[in-house]
Amino acid sequence: MTFLKNNRWVWLLPVLFLYSCSAGGQYWRVRVEMPRPVSFELERFQEMVVTDFLVVKERTDFDLNKETTEYFAFEFGKNITIPVSRAAVAPEGAETFEQEAFWKGIPTENEDAIVFTGTIDYKSEVRKALVDREKRQFEDPFPDSTALEERKFFTLFFDLYLIDARTGEILYQRNFKETRNYKNPNQTAYFAYFDLIQSVKDKLFQAFLGEELLQERYLINK
Repeated sequence: MTFLKNNRWVWLLPVLFLYSCSAGGQYWRVRVEMPRPVSFELERFQEMVVTDFLVVKERTDFDLNKETTEYFAFEFGKNITIPVSRAAVAPEGAETFEQEAFWKGIPTENEDAIVFTGTIDYKSEVRKALVDREKRQFEDPFPDSTALEERKFFTLFFDLYLIDARTGEILYQRNFKETRNYKNPNQTAYFAYFDLIQSVKDKLFQAFLGEELLQERYLINK
C-alpha cells in the first residue's frame, strides 16, 4: 500500500499495456484505482483520543454512545499508525465543542494529541414507499406497475469534531446524515445502525487516509 501511495501513477501501467495491445476499432472497459487526496492528516499527531459522544436522544434497545465510540476506536486503532485511546469524557451540550478549556483538560498520553468526538442521533420509523413491481415470467405483457409498500427507515445523524487536545481548538468538523430503508418488517435498529455507521466510516477513511477509489474507464483504439 505504501508503494502505491508513493507512486500514484503505478495504476496507469496496466492501462497502457492494454491500450498498446488493442486492435483498431476496439475498446475495453477497465477498473482502475484512482488515488484520493487526504483532506486532514491525522498522523501528524502523536495520539488520537476517542471521547464519549453527545447523544441527542438515548435509545432503549442499545447504548448508542458505547457502540459508536468502541467502533471508531477499534477501526482507527487498526488503520492508523499512531496510538488510539479512549477517554470517558462526555460533552455536556452542543456549546461544549466551542469551549477550548474543556478539551484542554482531556487526559492524554501525549501532549500532541487529537480528540475525536461529536454528537449522534439515530431515528427509525415505518413509512410508505412507492416501489416498482417487476413482472414475472409468463405474465401478461402489461407495463410494470408501482405500488405503495411499507418500509422501515433508519436515519443516523453524525456530527464529527476533531479537536486539538493541546489548544482546545476545533481543527475539523463535518456533518453526516445517512439513511437506509429495509423491506424486512422485522429489521432491527441495532443491525441497521452498523450498516449506517460503516457508511460514515468509509467516507471518513477516504478523507483521512486517502484510500483509493475504484472507478471504471474505457480504453478506445481509433
